[in-house]
Amino acid sequence: MSYLALSREAAQELARFGSTSPYSQLLVAESFEQQSRREDAVKLYQKLSSIPPPFPGYRAAVGLGLARLGEIVPAEQLFQNELKDNPGCLSARMGIARVAIENGDPAAAMRALVESWSVDTDFVVAHAASALAGLAPDKVATFKAWLQSRIDNMKAGTANSLADLLMAALNGKALGRGGDGAFRATVDLERSGRSAANPGRLFSEGRYAQCTQNLRPKIEQLGSADLLMLARCAFYSGDYRTSFLASGRAVEFDPENLESSYWRIRTAEKLASVSLLRTSLSNPHSAKVHILLGDAFREGGHLKEAQEEYSKAIQVNPRDVAAHFGLASAYYQNFNTEQAADELKQALDLKPGDPDASFLMGSVLMLRRQYEAAKPYLLTALSGNPNNVAHAYALLGKIDATQGHLTKARAEFEKSLEADHDGSYHYQLSRVYMQLGYKQAAGAALAESEAIRKASTQRAAGRLGVPQPPLHDQ
Repeated sequence: MSYLALSREAAQELARFGSTSPYSQLLVAESFEQQSRREDAVKLYQKLSSIPPPFPGYRAAVGLGLARLGEIVPAEQLFQNELKDNPGCLSARMGIARVAIENGDPAAAMRALVESWSVDTDFVVAHAASALAGLAPDKVATFKAWLQSRIDNMKAGTANSLADLLMAALNGKALGRGGDGAFRATVDLERSGRSAANPGRLFSEGRYAQCTQNLRPKIEQLGSADLLMLARCAFYSGDYRTSFLASGRAVEFDPENLESSYWRIRTAEKLASVSLLRTSLSNPHSAKVHILLGDAFREGGHLKEAQEEYSKAIQVNPRDVAAHFGLASAYYQNFNTEQAADELKQALDLKPGDPDASFLMGSVLMLRRQYEAAKPYLLTALSGNPNNVAHAYALLGKIDATQGHLTKARAEFEKSLEADHDGSYHYQLSRVYMQLGYKQAAGAALAESEAIRKASTQRAAGRLGVPQPPLHDQ
């Protein structure tokens, strides 16, 4: 399973237990930002800024989001408030540096960055590019000119290494550890004599890499609280793989711990980006790279860009089933069923009976109300991806209910209920029960439908990676 798929799975769990929580809403705000929905992102970040912080570094995360969107004054206030409660928070210090650059004070920015670098080099390496993203071109040019003048006059050392890294970040070059810890901690634990230091203290001081080194060897024995601490420290130090593993184990301890799910989502996204970057660098013109880029764009809601990448993959290899399927999925998400059907026909010509393509074709035909034509595709889908099976049963139930085969429809809808994320399957089943004369069962199914519908209003759409076909109008 890909990291993107794991991220989506964790997001579903987070939505299930806390769709309106600050954790979920922060991820939604970041998603709006990535989709260039500036107004929506700013509005949500502003709302989140007034919420009591659920974890250390929360206000800094919200502040960085606002700063990237040009809302410097409220962002600076969030950074200052974070530092009052958490003086060692390096994200807030990075934010202060960002504000200084925005205000035309590169020397103050560099002082804040050098301070963070001296505490935890790995943190700066991992997060400098994100903290500096979105700077106006004139601000970038001014800071780069200032940095270059310092580089020309510097001898090798801390400031010089940091300046080189910042220049790379401003030039859009990839930074970081590759997600697996290629850099050493700023201070070697054994030599510093801090190997036994309390992880909580190390975290509060901003020594995330040391905190990670302290806890990582004991990951199999850690309890829930220490796993959560390791997930935080590893994420901030850029060791995303360790953070992913720790947050995953923490979720196993307590599936309703929202912060654990939050870090699992964040790290899965980071690891997916690293994997995609490595593949792109190794073979930038391959169909596989274009498909991966298309998948990433589609996951982020950038459907136009996704369509362009899938089309490029098809140009490279016209017989690539995944490229045709990806393009069909992007068209479907954009409610372009005609072009989706055309691409699916090509995919199924290349790979007859493919369950995933069959499921999507069945979904397209259902939207067109071509129920009889959809049925064989949906039956084929029953032998494919387990994530699609319950939804295929729901669509088959709709067909049989429409055709008056109520007993079959009842059985099919009952098999779909485990995947009912918006209440629609229970609603359809309640109607079938009523037609069969099972009034008590119909009432219970309708009540459950309403409960699920209310709980799902804040959830992200598209649980299958493509939108679910509408089964009814509630």
